[in-house]
Amino acid sequence: VPFPSIQAVKIFLESHGISYETMIEDVQSLLDEKQEQMFAFRSRARSTDTFNYATYHTLEE
Repeated sequence: VPFPSIQAVKIFLESHGISYETMIEDVQSLLDEKQEQMFAFRSRARSTDTFNYATYHTLEE
C-alpha cells in the first residue's frame, strides 16, 4: 500500500471487521537497498585472471 493511502486502507479494513498485520513496515527501502547491492556487484570487475578456483565462493561472489 502506498504510504499516502495507509490510513485510508486501515480505516476501510477496520470498518469492515477485517483484521490485518503489518509484516514489513517499509518495503521500498528494502528494494532500494537490494538494488544498490545489485548495481555495486555489477560494477565490480569480473576478471577470471584474479579468480581463485581453489577456494569456495558463494553465489554472490
